[in-house]
Amino acid sequence: MHYLTIRPLLGTKNNCPIDSPEMFNAIGESDFITHDAGGQNFDLEREKNSCSKALGRAQWSNSANAQATKCLGLHELWDGTNRVHFYFDNGKVYKFDASRDQGDVSGGNTFATDDVDLYSIIQYGTYMVFADRAEHTPYKIDYNDANVSKLIASGTEYKFRYLMNFTNRIVGLYSDQTDGDIEIRWTDALAETTFPAANQLYKSGDSIQGGIQLGHNTAFILSETDIYRMDYYSTGSPIYSLVPIIKGWGTASPFSIISDGIAIYFYDPQRGFCRFDGTTEPQIISEDYEDMIGRIPSTYRGLIDSVWMPFGNEIAWNIPVDNDTTPSRIIFYNRKTGQWRHENKAARRLDSWRTFTGYTWNDLVIETDDVWPSARTWAYYTSESHKMVFGNSNGHLYTQSSEGDDGSDWDGYRIEPIIPFPGYGKQFTRLLEIWMKFAETQLHSIDLYWRGGDTVAEVEQQAWTSIGSISMNNPSKPILYLDQTARLHQIKWGTDLKSEPFSVPEIQFSYVTLGYH
Repeated sequence: MHYLTIRPLLGTKNNCPIDSPEMFNAIGESDFITHDAGGQNFDLEREKNSCSKALGRAQWSNSANAQATKCLGLHELWDGTNRVHFYFDNGKVYKFDASRDQGDVSGGNTFATDDVDLYSIIQYGTYMVFADRAEHTPYKIDYNDANVSKLIASGTEYKFRYLMNFTNRIVGLYSDQTDGDIEIRWTDALAETTFPAANQLYKSGDSIQGGIQLGHNTAFILSETDIYRMDYYSTGSPIYSLVPIIKGWGTASPFSIISDGIAIYFYDPQRGFCRFDGTTEPQIISEDYEDMIGRIPSTYRGLIDSVWMPFGNEIAWNIPVDNDTTPSRIIFYNRKTGQWRHENKAARRLDSWRTFTGYTWNDLVIETDDVWPSARTWAYYTSESHKMVFGNSNGHLYTQSSEGDDGSDWDGYRIEPIIPFPGYGKQFTRLLEIWMKFAETQLHSIDLYWRGGDTVAEVEQQAWTSIGSISMNNPSKPILYLDQTARLHQIKWGTDLKSEPFSVPEIQFSYVTLGYH
């Protein structure tokens, strides 16, 4: 009997055949690190050097807005003392109280309500400032305000699609004025009430599709076909200048633009997702994930939303796929490892909030003899952890947490590539045992499925056959006995119920060869 080990530690790769050598990295004669070939709801960061089930979602808000139809914006306002959460839904602005109930702070206004009207939201000083895709002049609110109020107190009440906080000024992009689609205007420093007529620039080329700051004195303005650098000169007149730096790259998805502080990332409709460091030509990062990216419908690519989650080193994009008219998948890119994965979580907007994780004092072991550098305890740090927050169309907000899908079953699994048995495709292999190593024991089991055939096409056309389960509560003998003979073998594994996490660092196969045919 022979043995072969795979380690399911690489992300999804769907731009090559499932038997391609690119689907695995050999680290020994019979030891391979594998890519996923089409799974969902798994995580490669939850436990290092293991493939784990992704966190599900749990309801964050206490109550739902009865009039909810869609989430068009989320924002956490932190003024150094107070932390307030806002939610934009169907033209209204809501502020959450301490009980996480929604209170309408729209001040009698009804803002933009269409699917395409994703709000541009920034923090400026202690204020949250937002634009509703140029349907209204920008509005603002701080911690103590009972309602939102107009940002512009005098002069022309410009309307903008996109906002930036750049060098202590509010910068408005794509206004409602003549030639507004290439127009850039800004306030004076630390003055948030007017946009002086002299504070303006116009970019050449295509319409502005968004902008983002990178570094202290530089921002980038993107259209669908070019990228401009916006530089700040404190003694200049005007203080900003525009320099065209990249032609032929850009985005048609304004809210796909995100920064990790080192580079900016965006969705280019001709190439997929890209990374741009501000100096060299952008780099395509989604080649491994081309199959999924290629299924984004062009009609709805403007709904792509994004969030940067520093604690997981991941950027998340919210995308529609195939015939979806609203985003239905959250895809994740690990900017350190370059790995991709996705979760089936429908959402309209994403954000990253410091929000309560669910720990209580009784959940924690507090060592009273420990000497801490401050008065803060573990309870403080757990209750202040970052979570991805998202909202869709039912008036509730959710966090990426829990072991279920809002209390329902949560299906997480991986599909391994064709198992690289020696001589695969040329000789028959009789698969007799599957051993799984678990990083943590659990009171449930891993479900396994198999399919095989003489060719890759035949394998892909076969239905998955259930071959049983392996108990995660039996670390001494986590084995599944089977008897499957084929030239090519492929397995799918995971769990499909709530409260069924897993963490698997390696899988071993026992087999015999039956000669060449």
